[in-house]
Amino acid sequence: MGFLGLLGVSAGSKAYDSPDALDQKGKKLYVLSGFVKGFQYQKADDLLEVMQPGEPLELQREPQNQYDAHAIAIYYAGKKIGYVARVQNKALSNLMDAGILIPEAEIAYVEKCAAPWENIHFAVVAYGKPDKSVEHLRVVQKPEYKSLIQGGDDFYNALVRNSSNNSIYSVIHESFPNGYEFNNAVNDSRILVNTAKLPIRSVPSRLVKNRLKVGDYDP
Repeated sequence: MGFLGLLGVSAGSKAYDSPDALDQKGKKLYVLSGFVKGFQYQKADDLLEVMQPGEPLELQREPQNQYDAHAIAIYYAGKKIGYVARVQNKALSNLMDAGILIPEAEIAYVEKCAAPWENIHFAVVAYGKPDKSVEHLRVVQKPEYKSLIQGGDDFYNALVRNSSNNSIYSVIHESFPNGYEFNNAVNDSRILVNTAKLPIRSVPSRLVKNRLKVGDYDP
């Protein structure tokens, strides 16, 4: 039994069903959510002007993807806008490959002022009649936008721009419990940076050791 079965829910067949259809299928639940990864590489900035929360998204498997065999691409109005994050896609891709699930998805939040990797927050939709223990799945919580935090955002962007791969996200996000802690660490110059990997102009003038080292990293 997959994670949807454990919740007593099933995947929807299409977006925006009639009220009667929703009653038959059960309550609308959000079983997975996250930022659309790689949006900055899709040349789709113009779509931000028309995207609205609640609009449908299409999820498509890319089993031949050379970087990730579990890759799931995300499309809006027929245009690829990015991917489900690697840390979220394994279980979902297995269900899709087995034909157990043809998932629905929709836009949960759009934040045009955030960095591109935080512009669009999506949610995967399922339907069912769960008990109160999963009532929290009926709402998608507003995400934390690390790129909007004042003070640390320029340094965060510098780390991302000058990293050779996406592992920098894991380094930063797993080293600090939230964006405010990262912001404070930057302001207090409590980060040790491998300056051989990061241009010196991007490094704060005062640096002392902390739990985060930036350089080659393989999660």
